[in-house]
Amino acid sequence: MFQEAGDDAEMREMAREEVKALEASIEEREEQLKVLLLPKDPLDDKDVMLEIRAGTGGDEANIWAKDLQEVYSKYAKTLGWSVQTMEESDSTCILQVNGC
Repeated sequence: MFQEAGDDAEMREMAREEVKALEASIEEREEQLKVLLLPKDPLDDKDVMLEIRAGTGGDEANIWAKDLQEVYSKYAKTLGWSVQTMEESDSTCILQVNGC
């Protein structure tokens, strides 16, 4: 396109812009390809056990831990994963997430 433009400055500028856009696209696609070529982790198909502890901080820490449990549970459910509470107390919660 650049060579066909001849003396047309506007056409040459359009060709330069297209080359810049394509070069950026090449770099992005190379990064995507690198990720796709990584070997598959054998643990990718395993389920997850997640333990959330309130730690120190009294009632506020317990409230935060409960909120965090709800956030993780909702996120897992939006991805179609099943969530099961294995153990729960005032300061600790253990979730089992299946299908991730």
